[in-house]
Amino acid sequence: MSTEENKALVRKVYDAINANDPDALDGLMAADMDSNTRFAHPDGGLDGFKESFKTALASFPDYSITIDDQIAEGDKVVTRYTASGTQEGDFMGVAPTGERIELVGIDIDQIEDGKIVAHWSEASLEDIMVKLGVAIPR
Repeated sequence: MSTEENKALVRKVYDAINANDPDALDGLMAADMDSNTRFAHPDGGLDGFKESFKTALASFPDYSITIDDQIAEGDKVVTRYTASGTQEGDFMGVAPTGERIELVGIDIDQIEDGKIVAHWSEASLEDIMVKLGVAIPR
């Protein structure tokens, strides 16, 4: 696949997230994909990624992502994004606060045979906890 096709594939993942549709990830990600995030589900693979997605939606039902920048080279796509949502469910032991959060993160996705086979994500958990009022900013 070309770098533009790889970027389009990754954008479809963000579209699925914004549509709150974890099942739309089928066919976009390999069943045995390697997910490397703070919020990775212990089961791993696509099913674990989808479970993490469902957990996030339970905490932040209006969760959405805006792609701010996207760069591709070879089989990898780097996406800088802004995510936002309102906490209406428990999040990592924090009862619903009704607070709206916004954070910036960076994802790197590796593509093989038209599917994402590895996903790395960096977003500040500390920023989320500060915005929910349960941590003090540094």
